[in-house]
Amino acid sequence: MNERQQHICDMLKRICAEADQFESYWLKQSKYADLNLKEVRMLEIVSGFPEISISQLARKSNLTPGTITTAIDQLEDKDYVERNRDKHDRRMIRLSLTPKGKSLVKAWNKIYQVLSQKLLTDLNLADTSIVEKAIGNIETFLIAHS
Repeated sequence: MNERQQHICDMLKRICAEADQFESYWLKQSKYADLNLKEVRMLEIVSGFPEISISQLARKSNLTPGTITTAIDQLEDKDYVERNRDKHDRRMIRLSLTPKGKSLVKAWNKIYQVLSQKLLTDLNLADTSIVEKAIGNIETFLIAHS
């Protein structure tokens, strides 16, 4: 690895660590301080898949259905998510966000909109395309290896 690659590697490690700290700090300072990062990530997944089942959420979050069930119990008690019977198959339980859950996801997305704006500050269209490609490369790698 050459010096430039090592510098980028070090930056990526710092960014990942700082992102975790930033997210944790934001949660603690917000009206959503009763959540942890794992719960926020579950709520993000639920928001992207209306009427998702517990087994689908388990697959998408790489957790066991038992772990998801326990977490959903807690999120339901905190009024972030609700369980609904499937209209076509009453045996199936579907998850959806409550208004409080939707509010959290909206606020969480706003953080990343601000970070995206900061990332692209002072970049022209060509530079923005390069950043998009680089982030896409990382995303593809992480998806393929998780």
